[in-house]
Amino acid sequence: MKTVLLHPTDVKAAREEIIGNIANMSDKSEKLVFVSTSEKPLCDYIPELELKEKIQSRMLICREMKINVRLIKDTSSTEYTLFSELLKAIDEKTECTVVVCGDIGVSKEDEIKVRYQLCDIIQQFIYINVQLSQVQVCTEKEARDNRKIRIFEKNINRYKESVAAAIANVNSLPNDDRNYKNIIFSKLNDIKNYINETQKNELKIAAAASKKSGKSMIVNSMIECEIAPTSLELATPNNCIYRKSKDDKYHLIYKQKDIAYSAQQLESMRSDLYKKFISAGKDYENGLGIPDMDIYYPTEQNGFSSYTIYDTPGPDLAGAKGHSNAAYRAINEVDVLIFTIDYSKYLTDSEYEYLVDVWKLCRQKGKKYSLILNVNKLDLRYDDNGDKCVIRIVDFIRNKLINTGKKAGIDFGDCVVIGTSALTYFNAIAAPSLKCPNSDGDCRVLLSDFSDRNLKKCINSYDDSDEISADYEKRAISTLQQLRGMLDNAEVWHKQNLCSLEEMKLFSGMPNLLSYVSYIASQKARNEKVNNILLKISSESAFINNLFQIEELVQRLRENKVMLERAKKILGEFQQGVREVIDPDYKELYKDGYISIYSNNPQMQSQYLLELTQKFPIKIQEVRDFFKREVESQLGLNPVLDEVTKRRINTLLTRRIYKEFGDDDDTTLKIENVIGSYEKFISEISRTAMGDYVNERKSDIYEKLEEEEKAISETFSYIWDKRIEKLQEVVEEYSQKLAKECSETLNIELPAFQTVVGKYTTGKDVNLNNLDINSINKVVEEAMHKYNKFNEGTTDGFVGLVRRIFGAEKKITLGNVVQIYDKAKISYDLEVAYKKNGNLEAYLKDNVIKPMFHDMEDFVAGLEADICVLLCNILASINQIKESIDECEKYEKTVEELEQKKYSLECLKNAVSVFSECWNEVIR
Repeated sequence: MKTVLLHPTDVKAAREEIIGNIANMSDKSEKLVFVSTSEKPLCDYIPELELKEKIQSRMLICREMKINVRLIKDTSSTEYTLFSELLKAIDEKTECTVVVCGDIGVSKEDEIKVRYQLCDIIQQFIYINVQLSQVQVCTEKEARDNRKIRIFEKNINRYKESVAAAIANVNSLPNDDRNYKNIIFSKLNDIKNYINETQKNELKIAAAASKKSGKSMIVNSMIECEIAPTSLELATPNNCIYRKSKDDKYHLIYKQKDIAYSAQQLESMRSDLYKKFISAGKDYENGLGIPDMDIYYPTEQNGFSSYTIYDTPGPDLAGAKGHSNAAYRAINEVDVLIFTIDYSKYLTDSEYEYLVDVWKLCRQKGKKYSLILNVNKLDLRYDDNGDKCVIRIVDFIRNKLINTGKKAGIDFGDCVVIGTSALTYFNAIAAPSLKCPNSDGDCRVLLSDFSDRNLKKCINSYDDSDEISADYEKRAISTLQQLRGMLDNAEVWHKQNLCSLEEMKLFSGMPNLLSYVSYIASQKARNEKVNNILLKISSESAFINNLFQIEELVQRLRENKVMLERAKKILGEFQQGVREVIDPDYKELYKDGYISIYSNNPQMQSQYLLELTQKFPIKIQEVRDFFKREVESQLGLNPVLDEVTKRRINTLLTRRIYKEFGDDDDTTLKIENVIGSYEKFISEISRTAMGDYVNERKSDIYEKLEEEEKAISETFSYIWDKRIEKLQEVVEEYSQKLAKECSETLNIELPAFQTVVGKYTTGKDVNLNNLDINSINKVVEEAMHKYNKFNEGTTDGFVGLVRRIFGAEKKITLGNVVQIYDKAKISYDLEVAYKKNGNLEAYLKDNVIKPMFHDMEDFVAGLEADICVLLCNILASINQIKESIDECEKYEKTVEELEQKKYSLECLKNAVSVFSECWNEVIR
């Protein structure tokens, strides 16, 4: 493509350069890209150019960057250090790969820098409409893994056949006295299951956003159909999970019932869903939410039909606890997430808070590219006096996110942002098939002649027609009229005459988003999945190879007792060296060891680990105890009551009293009137204060838990990376000793270590409603009337107590009303009543503390499981050495027995070789 470098400081010269080049452009011209060399971001640079909209709309602009990439085309590979030079070398008609270098054998910080450069390159490509299906972008490490994956996928049937043959071969052999046959048989079956798992292509994509940002229209654009109803008033109340139907019908699976609809019954299906959504909008008891529903839709042409697509509810609707839970549940499950920002709101506080939560979840799950940011509703930019340039708008929001995030320790630098009008795109899809009371019966004329004249004719056809329902007519006219408006905007603002529905789709920006989502799902998310599975297969294969290598070594040594004694000593030292490296007590973390690690790696600093590493031996499981202790210290019955009854209720009650009766302490009030409201106030405030406090503490603790989990994961990942390096050194050292003393080699393969960082998530619930303590009124009533027994047999209850405390009969000042809570020691009586009632204590234990503790238990269990898988194959290989040598010394075997054992081992090796030889192609 052709590039024009713009002057970094001379804005006038840059402006003239742009205007002159665009004036000379023709439809057949080579793609022209302007490259800003200014240090300013594009969102600040573009307004300085003072270009008219008709120029801006034709201008493809990006910024210059220093890069470290290789461009691979066909068999050639060329290095580039400037983005503008890379652009000149790219021919979009020819597939190529841009490899961002520098993430192999470097620190995690350097890996992150490489990934940020990759995302910067992708963002600039999106600004200038480079199709990522043609120009693929990956890091050096990803390129290496991708080559391995391509070889694997190309030959997957061979691998399946070879492992099946190996299983059959092994199964046909007789059992041996060391049980090697059964061990290898089990490992081969694990490998077979892993290979099958790579063919499960289901990837999950979710659209998430705060309420009414247009995310449902994003989903409709992906499935090319509107099934669930959408409107400004009607919020999505659950996860609507879309999958391709296996037949020609629509299916709604809801509450374990499968309801099928034909294509002609689609309106009926929409009506049924509408009723369910309306009902959910009134169900405050269940947080305005309903159970998730699976929707199967028939399609042949939809490019996203191989994916499962989630339309999630916005979590920020007032009182919508059910929405929040459903949204976070979906986000936790998916592989790719589109987070939609409403252009008209320009990133509200609630949008930003939700986005931060989503960003953290993606990071915890180790999904590097999963989060895609989308600025939607760009069609609304024509309704105000602001800029109409999409590149500037998108760049502004991206830079705003990056700068805002830095202040809070959130880094959005590796997120890509894409601008769209999903409504325009979907309307362009839907318009031709709209039922219309004209001679065609629909609006298919728009396929051959997309014009304002035909749009208007279709709209006018609905006048005075009884053939179409009022609801359908309203939606159809809205669709057509919106397209008319966009035709007009394109012509007026951008001097573009959109002559087809396809041009309208391109104008919407949605093809860029859909292309990028598809690219991430197919190239990034899927490759991450497959690569993780290949690591597991390699680990199992290494174990089998080690078994043969060790046994063959021992067999050879058996035949030479002098060599055996030498080898025994060397191998004994080798075993001890390995065990010292994989020390289960983690001596390297004890006291100053851990302090030294996190001093150089601040992201690994954990309060729990710091406490854990002060004693020896270090046991990971004890992290759970520290967390449980912290949770109970803040959310146990006593700390909750202490904070709420002694402080919060009194503060909130004082505010409520002043609000109800004014703010003049000298105002006199009838005691009966005051006390009548007092108990009601305390009941309401108790429930609110209790819920608010528990939610605040829970949110704070979960935030800390997220930080702790990340730091702990990073630390153990770091420890095991170092251990693997040391193990490799031990293997090499003792292999050299064996070669020198016994003319043998120690060919032990170490299993690949898959780092554990970022794989675990908490079951965090946010924006919870107040605690539902059914008996709270009874508790308050008991606390308020408990004073009867102190009143010398009288039964005048709380009113009598207030009269005696303040020496009043019928009236009391507002100042004294405010003091009732302290003077009457209500906090003490509330605390006693809550403890006696028991419901709050049970609620806190079962619904707050226990689930939080389970989250930490799951994290620790996951961490230990990863380490256990890693250790299993290492220790099995090491133990095999000892067992084989020990067996050698138990008794003298006859020549026949030795030959038989050797023969059995050769048979097993030959049986497995059909797979091993095939698999080594992937490893190489």
